Amino acid sequence: MGARLFAVGDDLQAINRFAGSEVKFFKEFERIFGEDARRLEITTNYRCDYLVVGAARRFMKKAMKE
Repeated sequence: MGARLFAVGDDLQAINRFAGSEVKFFKEFERIFGEDARRLEITTNYRCDYLVVGAARRFMKKAMKE
């Protein structure tokens, strides 16, 4: 019987870097974990107004490029 892995994460959460997380695991999940890996994305944020989410997303994308 094979092992199973269920992972939850957000590549735009800056705190992950401070906790020792590697962004490559989010970005390259399917390549790293093989052909049976599946990615399900949750695209709705219920915690913040969409304007706040949009501004934060733009900021994080710019910061990750630097």
